[in-house]
Amino acid sequence: MTNSFDLYRFGTDLAIQAFYQEFQDDANVELIVKDGGKNPDAITEHIINMER
Repeated sequence: MTNSFDLYRFGTDLAIQAFYQEFQDDANVELIVKDGGKNPDAITEHIINMER
């Protein structure tokens, strides 16, 4: 997808949101995010905000 510099540029935000909506109640599914960006906290913050 993209790096954490800009979650919105290539739809990373949408992909993470879609994954969360589809699998939030399935404990057998994991999403592994490999980030090579300069701001990995942006992805963590985005996921935490989605859960709220």
